[in-house]
Amino acid sequence: PSLLYDKYGLGIILTYVLKGTPFTSLFVMNLMNQISTSYDDVASTLGAGEFQLLKKVYLPLSEDMIVWCGMILFAYDFGSFEVPYLLGTQKIHMLSVLLYSSYISPAIDVIPTTMAIAIILFILGGLLAYLFGKFLQWLIHVELSEPFLRKKITKKFKKKRGIFVHILYLIIMAGGLITTIYLVLLSMHSYFRYPILMPSGFTLDYWKNIFIGNPLFYRGLFSSLFIGTITALLSTLFGFIAARGIAKHYPNLSGRLLFILTIPLFIPGIALFLGVHQVMIYSLFVNHWIGVVLGHMLICLPYTINIGVSYFKGISPALEEVAMTLGSSGIKRYTFLILPMIAPGIGLSCIISFLISNTEYFSVFLIGGGNTITLSMIMYPYISNADQSMASVVGVIFMTLNLLIFYLTNRFLKKSATYKSLYGGY
Repeated sequence: PSLLYDKYGLGIILTYVLKGTPFTSLFVMNLMNQISTSYDDVASTLGAGEFQLLKKVYLPLSEDMIVWCGMILFAYDFGSFEVPYLLGTQKIHMLSVLLYSSYISPAIDVIPTTMAIAIILFILGGLLAYLFGKFLQWLIHVELSEPFLRKKITKKFKKKRGIFVHILYLIIMAGGLITTIYLVLLSMHSYFRYPILMPSGFTLDYWKNIFIGNPLFYRGLFSSLFIGTITALLSTLFGFIAARGIAKHYPNLSGRLLFILTIPLFIPGIALFLGVHQVMIYSLFVNHWIGVVLGHMLICLPYTINIGVSYFKGISPALEEVAMTLGSSGIKRYTFLILPMIAPGIGLSCIISFLISNTEYFSVFLIGGGNTITLSMIMYPYISNADQSMASVVGVIFMTLNLLIFYLTNRFLKKSATYKSLYGGY
């Protein structure tokens, strides 16, 4: 309770940390796994310590991805309104919450104020995200004094590296596990208030109310699956087509092109979708699921393009030249050479796109206009009305749905590995 509605926003910060850590780890770990282990051998031969290897090799090689993730997370946290709206107090005035409150106001005279706040949030969010990226670059390249680096940090880091890594893993796992356990308990008990450690009043009435008593649940479940799947497939398809062109024809300009294509992610989401909604008003897709899909693709394509470029750059041009020399057609090259090598990237892109689309609320609320009902639209009223048990039921369904997508994607990746072994690898 001390982290709920606290005047310093510690609960909001902790929530963003728990959400941002897996996101950053997923992308940075995927990149670091592609770094050759020969760097470790060379550094060890030259007498470099573990900290020096991290500082001089791994961080510079992962700099672009770290900065990219940091800028995206900063822009997301700066423009997100759901978490501060639900966990914050009146003492914490955030522009995103102020914009949302102004937008849903029925008064017509606040429309100019709403647009002004949106423009300020748009410009300020992009500028601060850029400055934060520069700050991360400075942190990566900042130099410590050599005696301090060798005698203190290197020695301690080398001895206690395993302890630090295990503690970090335990903190992340504990945060996710405790949240999941409490979510399940809240969905099955009628009374769970501080300072009671364990809930009381076991009941399944909340589940019955969702599955039987809520006529919009199945419509929302189908819409979430449908919109999420369509968004994931289209974003991955168009993203990897664009990534193929960038990696093959503009390799020297890939960094600049990726930065331009990633600009929508540096804009706070609430300001971005207000602009998208204004565009949709003049199209045929407003208040329709197609408009929701197009809006979701706008924020999913930068992820899929970046993932695609990183995988296409890992394919040596010599492999394609050898295949062409042996008389392989374009279809066969893509089927037996390129597609198996980018299969993990396709799976990762589908997961990221589905999760982003499936958990979006404001874009569905704004562009869907009430005609498109998803699980997030069903869950949000329960949360805003402090109906924790009903919200927990929908949350458990959300979690199960996302885990199911992870499982199916993992099966796909395993089948792709079997496919490669049957046809003799790459």
